[in-house]
Amino acid sequence: MKTNLSGRRSFSSWEEARKSTPLPSACQQWLIVVAMWLCATVSVGPVKAATTPTLERAKPTTAPRVWDFFAHWRTRRAKIAEECGGLDATTTGTVVLLGDSITEGHPAKRIAGRRVINMGIGGDQIAMDGAEGGVRNRLEFLSQARPAHVFLLIGINDLGASKPLTLAKRQYEDLVAAIRATVPSAQLHLQTILPTRGRFAHLNSRVEELNIFICQVAAREKCDFVDLWSVMADENGELRADYTRDGLHLVAPAYEKWIAVLEERVGAARWWRHVPSSTPGAGGATASAAATPAAVTLVPPRTTPARRGSGVLQSGVRTPRTRLSRSSGESASYTQRKASDRSARAQRVRSRTR
Repeated sequence: MKTNLSGRRSFSSWEEARKSTPLPSACQQWLIVVAMWLCATVSVGPVKAATTPTLERAKPTTAPRVWDFFAHWRTRRAKIAEECGGLDATTTGTVVLLGDSITEGHPAKRIAGRRVINMGIGGDQIAMDGAEGGVRNRLEFLSQARPAHVFLLIGINDLGASKPLTLAKRQYEDLVAAIRATVPSAQLHLQTILPTRGRFAHLNSRVEELNIFICQVAAREKCDFVDLWSVMADENGELRADYTRDGLHLVAPAYEKWIAVLEERVGAARWWRHVPSSTPGAGGATASAAATPAAVTLVPPRTTPARRGSGVLQSGVRTPRTRLSRSSGESASYTQRKASDRSARAQRVRSRTR
């Protein structure tokens, strides 16, 4: 063994070094092993099985689906054109339903024995700019349908799009005139816009205002006024909870109620005689169906008064339970009733907050 310049010992052979360096005892060796294991565990962690690295395929991200109204409008319009164009020449006296998605979802195929032509298109409005959209842009199919009755229900999408009421009213009146000009022999029924609820409830005040205007148009143009609002509304003036899922569109029980109203209207018309509008004294005239011209006026037969609600005259002649048109007096009555309903609802709200 030698000592180098730094003062450290150097050995000439491994054997000399082994003999000069004392070995640890068995206890010390065990402690060294434990210490090394702890260091390895803390710094490296548990040993994991070796895995082959793989490249994960990136999942495609899909943008939220946007409903294309104009694509739907074109598709529905094409189907309406196909149905009306395929009608047999002997098919007359149909019932046409004009409107938006609420009408498009109407399930009726026949009403009071008459074939139903559903011309509803989801998302549609009274009128829209351009050649696409709006009820008026499909009125050419009305004459092909040869209807005896046209039921119009439109306007909620106009209100939802924040269209000014003055514009909506003007467009509605123009639409009524256009329908009359297209099918002058058909009975036109103007239906009130339905109430809403939930996230659409804020539209109800404007719905009522437009409904009052619709009632006034019906009286002025001698159309049948159909108050669907009262049929569908609850005590708070909102769409009944059991009639909707989303606060706007209808479910089966609501459509059943609606069908009953349409059946009553169309069925009642069977007991009204078609008399030429140019014939003086139409109330007492008699005209055969063959002699009836294209333009006709619906008038009640001249009979003795019937008991209220009976539906049958004392003379045995059946009469309609519901008249087909509303007078200006009835229009005022509807307006007063709506004002009374609003006052009653406000009173209930005030009583709850006390």
